[in-house]
Amino acid sequence: MIEAAMMQALSTLVGSWHLLYLVGGVFLGLTLGILPGLGGSAGLAILLPFVYGMDPGHALAMMIGLLS
Repeated sequence: MIEAAMMQALSTLVGSWHLLYLVGGVFLGLTLGILPGLGGSAGLAILLPFVYGMDPGHALAMMIGLLS
């Protein structure tokens, strides 16, 4: 039972839209990281209004990508 849930979660995470949002978050994190005075917490504060109405999986992928 746990194996089936883990496989379903893995297939959801590896979906093309989740990876696209993850790459977008990484690009945004790199862009904010080169600006002086802006780090991960400031990036999350800037990103939060944009991900408020999104699907939770996509929003978490984008926020995780921003922090990596």
